[in-house]
Amino acid sequence: MAQWKRQIMTQKSTTEIGQFIGLHSSLMALNHSEKFATYGSKITRLSKLTELCCNSLNLARASVWELGNNGESITCQVLYTKDSGADYTPVTMQTADNPDYFQEIYTTKLINADDALNDARTKSFTNGYLDVHGIYSMLDAPVFNGPELHSVICLESTVKRTWTLPEIAFATAVADTISQMNTYDAWQKSEKDLDTLTHRDDLTGLANYRSLKRYLEDLIVDNNDREFTLLWLDIDKLKDINDAMGQLIGDQVISLCGASLNLWHNPTFNFCARIGGDEFGLVLKGNNDAKKLEEITLRLLSELDKPFIADGQAISISASIGIACFPSDSNNLDGLLHNAEAAMYAAKAKGRAQVSFVDAKYSSLAQKRFILEQELRDVIKKNGLDVYYQPIMHADGKTLVSAEALVRWQHPEHGLLTPDAFLPIAQTSNLMADIDRCVLLKVCEHFQVLKNIDPNWGRVSLNLSADSLHIKDFASSFISMLKQYDVLPSQIQLEVTEDILQSDYSLINNTLKQLVDYGIELYLDDFGTGYSSLSRLKLYPFSKLKIDRSFIRDLMDDADDRAITLSVIALAAGMGMKVVAEGVEEEEQELWLRENGCDYFQGFKYSKPIPQAQFISCYYPQHQ
Repeated sequence: MAQWKRQIMTQKSTTEIGQFIGLHSSLMALNHSEKFATYGSKITRLSKLTELCCNSLNLARASVWELGNNGESITCQVLYTKDSGADYTPVTMQTADNPDYFQEIYTTKLINADDALNDARTKSFTNGYLDVHGIYSMLDAPVFNGPELHSVICLESTVKRTWTLPEIAFATAVADTISQMNTYDAWQKSEKDLDTLTHRDDLTGLANYRSLKRYLEDLIVDNNDREFTLLWLDIDKLKDINDAMGQLIGDQVISLCGASLNLWHNPTFNFCARIGGDEFGLVLKGNNDAKKLEEITLRLLSELDKPFIADGQAISISASIGIACFPSDSNNLDGLLHNAEAAMYAAKAKGRAQVSFVDAKYSSLAQKRFILEQELRDVIKKNGLDVYYQPIMHADGKTLVSAEALVRWQHPEHGLLTPDAFLPIAQTSNLMADIDRCVLLKVCEHFQVLKNIDPNWGRVSLNLSADSLHIKDFASSFISMLKQYDVLPSQIQLEVTEDILQSDYSLINNTLKQLVDYGIELYLDDFGTGYSSLSRLKLYPFSKLKIDRSFIRDLMDDADDRAITLSVIALAAGMGMKVVAEGVEEEEQELWLRENGCDYFQGFKYSKPIPQAQFISCYYPQHQ
């Protein structure tokens, strides 16, 4: 019986994969065609996309509608019908007349209404639209510019139909294509705007950590005899939201929190920035009166306590705030940042929605973090970080194809430290690029040992940080080190995550292109957990995708995780890319992934990350 069920599932999967490949191949063919790239106007490209939708899905109508008037209305940019072709008549509807539909669209949800006339989300369009055009089924996907809804791609059928998973994925891909068109057009419009992006946080639109430090440095230089205050704010228990509702909802919460803080920025605060993750920095110039600061922070906490609407759900959050004053708590930038962060951790230790000022105890915590940072700087200078290796296996589950290099720190006092213990410090101290260089050097040194064992041994993948990719000559320095140690480019694979690819397209793309042109393979890591996943596949020269472990963990118990994983495998197959599944721990997971076309596996089922010597002992015992 089990074998019969597996055969049925495999047959269904094969059919869906074929449909996925066909639909996505047609979209990729249009996107990569020389003619499409040379179309002068955006509206012409939109008409070609809507024409493709009609032809690929056998639809009567496809259209793109853009929001306007501060979201109060939506206007048709282009309508393509099989009978009349492209029509650019600007038909406008009011969003207030269709609240259920826009409530769904605004929360990043695709609407697949098989029976549009009776679906609660779409039935408000019946009179004057659905009935006039004879529309029975609707498949609508939102187009986002960053966190903001920009437009909607509407696919409409004049016969009743049930939308399939490949068709839904195709609609999302088309929406993602339009989003990327908007992004690219905006980038082309102004180099100044592009430069600004490097100093802004893409998720929230606020200033980033680099800009915050620059602002504080200027304040210290210009106002060394005047007071100001730094508030370090951290959203409480965001991990619980991510675990319960997914990272996408967690990112929405961060974005909404940033929007709320931005409102407070004017006129209460002089500067507001996202430090990173779920942390924000706020600067208040003027007298450091404790009573006044406490009053402001309590009002701020009360404001954040109001529920946010994310994915149609009301989510309540709280925050912990650390307060550091200049110059009383520190008269220099590093000390002020460390003290504010330490005070924030002290606030979190007291429970939710708490505020803490810097005192001797908190200064001690800051001092410990400062010492650890200095020790990290020293060990990086001495190239003293360690590299462990985790094998990446062929789909047969037995053959080693490569290994991922993972950084470790053997601390003389604290023992072996994993990345979660020191990378947050490295990120806030601008040490990530130095760590990348240190890891590369260690891998190159290990290659010297491994070449003596097996000249044709496999490949190693390394993780790259955003800091490295923003260095103009990073690619040339990277290649020079490989040449110095006689490491072949075919033996190196580089992994980058989706969130790294959110800004400064020109510089990042140029860096990655140089590396790929040299012969280095490029992975997109943690695929499916960031924004605009599909657009990244089109823009950058990736050869492999790594499915995030969050989709693999509950694979056998969660139908949604299986559907997502299947769609990623199909998408990769259609684009000629290979797929690596992270976090494989069980035989059942391995079997399902193998049967559904996954190419490579990585996880504790095969091995945890291990030192180089142990790696050689496990996978090259004949050379011991």
